Amino acid sequence: MITLTQLRIQIRHTITSITEWPNDALTTWIQDAIRDYSSHFPFIWKNELSLTTGTQTYNLPNDNPITAVLSIQYPASQSPPAYLIKVTNQQFQPGRTVFTLIGINDQTTPTATAQIKFGPAVHTGETALITYAGQHQIPNQDTDLITVPEYHLNLITTYITWKAAERQQFDELENPFGASLLEQLKETAATKQNQYHTAIKEAKTAVSSQSQSAIVSWEQEQIY
Repeated sequence: MITLTQLRIQIRHTITSITEWPNDALTTWIQDAIRDYSSHFPFIWKNELSLTTGTQTYNLPNDNPITAVLSIQYPASQSPPAYLIKVTNQQFQPGRTVFTLIGINDQTTPTATAQIKFGPAVHTGETALITYAGQHQIPNQDTDLITVPEYHLNLITTYITWKAAERQQFDELENPFGASLLEQLKETAATKQNQYHTAIKEAKTAVSSQSQSAIVSWEQEQIY
């Protein structure tokens, strides 16, 4: 993995027109690019949840927006691992080896109050391992790591090329130099946008053809 600083340097070396943009602008575009990338290639997070006797419902992690809960291993310490079966709220019955989600489904991002409800009676000292697909880590500090795989960093670069061209178009609208230049910038921005969407489609096709998961994995231990 590379850091935010290293990615900015890499982008400046790749896109010569980017050199004029300040770090703040590049960082914002990188953050936006990662959010968009995550909607196509989500990240697998693993979080360990501490359980308490008498409490069957727990808040889901909300530091990384969730697109899908993939599995619940309960208890986390059991070997071989045992997993709860996901059911709808209507199908849920206490005492069964199931779980249900409140405030989230596989197509929505949970709110801060999104919860998981356990079917089996849980006990203090036990933990459950939640595996979910969600947004990649959004870098804020220069030393923050970029969780987008290096073989997909070209998608981040392509996104930023598009946004830089778009910004140039907006700047020209505010201080027009001439109609011909504005039209040229508009066409450039549209071309860069199409190039980004094409690159995303090609990346998805490549992943599919190689029979690989579109979800990249990185183990992250976190207690809630």
